[in-house]
Amino acid sequence: SHPVDIERDDEVGALATALNAMRDGIASREATIRDLAYRDAVTGLPNRAAFSESATTRFAQLSAGEAAAVLVIGIDNFRYVTQTLGHHFADRLLREVALRLAATHGHASLARIGNDQFAVFVERAAQAGAAGLALVQALESPFRVDDQIVDLGGSVGLVEHPLH
Repeated sequence: SHPVDIERDDEVGALATALNAMRDGIASREATIRDLAYRDAVTGLPNRAAFSESATTRFAQLSAGEAAAVLVIGIDNFRYVTQTLGHHFADRLLREVALRLAATHGHASLARIGNDQFAVFVERAAQAGAAGLALVQALESPFRVDDQIVDLGGSVGLVEHPLH
């Protein structure tokens, strides 16, 4: 929507100013709501809903003969980190995991889809195996958070579309 463009010093001008302020406020709240609905609060990555919508759209745009893939990366034994070191530490660790995964594959196709699960959209299914291996290897180096060193591992699952 466009702002009401009236520059007057009477009631009509005051009404136009008030309408513009309301329009801006509504737009700001809508942006906040969208962000809350589609962004993971801990990592800042897209969440499950955003990833699902994006993947559905991207799969629908595939041309005949093309195949893409989704990788799901699970952090092995992450619940023990949470149980041992607490939720706040686990959240900081998840942010570090997200940064490392994004550095390996890029932010554009990475999302956090569960407590200890991330998903990656791979444009070319033929590259999915190598991408999955690189993501799991990225998790093998220890993480340092709050002067704690944490060894993690990861498991990856892969699905191609269309299935052959």
